[in-house]
Amino acid sequence: MGSFDFLKSPYNRTSTPEFKPFTFYSDRHQRFENNIPVRGLQICGRTFTVEKNVNGCDGYHLTPGDGYIIRAINDDTGREQFAPKPMRIVSQSPKKVVLRGYKTEARTPFGYVAFDGDDYGMDVYYEDGSVVKCVFHMYDRDVYIEYMGSEKKAGSVLKDDKYSQIIDNATFNPLKITTDPRLNANCTLPDLSPVFKKELEETFDRLPEDGLAPSEWGNMLCGYLFSLLESYYKNAGYLPKVMMDEIISQVFKALRESRYAWRFASITLVHLKDKMYHDLTTK
Repeated sequence: MGSFDFLKSPYNRTSTPEFKPFTFYSDRHQRFENNIPVRGLQICGRTFTVEKNVNGCDGYHLTPGDGYIIRAINDDTGREQFAPKPMRIVSQSPKKVVLRGYKTEARTPFGYVAFDGDDYGMDVYYEDGSVVKCVFHMYDRDVYIEYMGSEKKAGSVLKDDKYSQIIDNATFNPLKITTDPRLNANCTLPDLSPVFKKELEETFDRLPEDGLAPSEWGNMLCGYLFSLLESYYKNAGYLPKVMMDEIISQVFKALRESRYAWRFASITLVHLKDKMYHDLTTK
């Protein structure tokens, strides 16, 4: 059975609130200092990912399996907004999950030193089981930043999103990637990252440990992603942009949790999306 054969028949969806790793896209944020808003509402993209700590995190002394890793990407530059932050859940309800950093050791040019991770935290807010806002705290400075999701309904596509523009302007689009709001509405994907992780590891296990350039490992990753996107297209007859983004995000999450994460440490979610959108709209 292919990863997307479930498209051939309906499947049950559940809205039961549950905390699990996720990717959250924000198009605006507001900074607060001493509980006072400053600098005005900022209109710019940020991408947050919350991943299970499966194999630790480069740059820290962590126990694998302890808590989560929080990452943020500046969508304007494709670079990390801040260094990854290890955190644990300190409270949880259907509407809000509170994560807080903890004391550990971080790598510096002078070796590993004590790191006060509890200076940082993040609140995750839910509505109808979906993440609608993330609040990143810097407790030692009495600063927090509210990152809001798009004001548009889920499934709609922002026309100023660069990937939507790439699709709309493409003359080559073999998988029929579409930004049509009707075809993007109510697109959901169950968490297939454990399946993707297993398949990625089996794929990479067949490669020689030495002798392959980094670009060849990258090509294998992109080839695997293409096979998933093509599988969806063959089953549905088209590929909604929202679904393409979700598949890429879940594969990126699976990669981060795999035994081969260290080989792709320099690759960000934005890098991966840039590559896939370019390759699927360029002859």
